[in-house]
Amino acid sequence: MPHPLATELARRLRRNETAAEAAAWELLRARRCHGLKFRRQVVLYGFVVDLYSAELKLAIELDGAIHDVQGVDNYDRSRTEHLARHGVRVMRIRNHELDVQMLYQAVEQAGKSPPLHER
Repeated sequence: MPHPLATELARRLRRNETAAEAAAWELLRARRCHGLKFRRQVVLYGFVVDLYSAELKLAIELDGAIHDVQGVDNYDRSRTEHLARHGVRVMRIRNHELDVQMLYQAVEQAGKSPPLHER
């Protein structure tokens, strides 16, 4: 069961989504992308991920300007490694680089790739 503080953080993030998160969610919600179910701001192995498909074990992280701050890249890397140990693939996209057609194709490609195995 997720920690109550993580659950509250996820709720707050859903209420205060970025423009990139809103655009990605518009594509991914309601099985609009290849019939896959995605959830947003999901507590997963102790972390809140922006978008997640359990079917693909794929987390999509949309990175804003905060990711330009020194040290955040180390946190992101360790977080990605932790999720990978649980068999979750992480796709990182910078907010200013988000293109919904590219995202649609990237999700399609992820669906064709073999899943990671839990370590």
